[in-house]
Amino acid sequence: MAMLLTAEDFCKRRFLRCWIRLGGSSNDGIEKFKEISRRYNEPHRMYHNFDHIGFCLQQFDQVRTEAEDPEVIELAIIKHDVIYDVDKAPARNEERSAEFALKQLQHVLSADRLRRLDGIIIATKHDKIVTQRDEQLMVDVDLAGLGLPAHEFDRTYSKVREEYEHVPEDVFRKANGEILKRFLEKDPLYYHPYFQKEYGRQAKENLTRWLNRP
Repeated sequence: MAMLLTAEDFCKRRFLRCWIRLGGSSNDGIEKFKEISRRYNEPHRMYHNFDHIGFCLQQFDQVRTEAEDPEVIELAIIKHDVIYDVDKAPARNEERSAEFALKQLQHVLSADRLRRLDGIIIATKHDKIVTQRDEQLMVDVDLAGLGLPAHEFDRTYSKVREEYEHVPEDVFRKANGEILKRFLEKDPLYYHPYFQKEYGRQAKENLTRWLNRP
């Protein structure tokens, strides 16, 4: 019986597939992925780990044919949370993740595709409306977990809270609440009709319940 892939192995396969398609060698790709793996396996990561990245890749597969540059989006998904510092303020995690990605991929991507990659990763700051199609797809993929069934959503955001266990509850609620309120007020929440239909209503219910929890 075939063994099911772990989330890390799934992400590794996807990364190496992209890397080799871009002209990189298999051995070099394996070394690059070791750097990625070391980051996502950091002990403080309860949510922002390979499980999240694998989920995002699976979500992207639903709309892949509509992407302008699907390989760049796939690479952006794999690398968008590669830097996840929970101690610095401001952490600049998205910017630092983009810098990491650009450095790793500078020899296999053109200047134009590197700029596109940078924009797609920075879009996961979720601090402004984006108009470029691939950035919109990235945002939707990253937020798809907001629309999971209630018990899965609650488990997910409990893991996010664990990542910030060193932060007092009132401080965490204020900072996290500001982010989630932006999502709740965005109408529609998702750019692409598929994600809005699949997750939009449940996401708003989840956000409302979570923000009003005791």
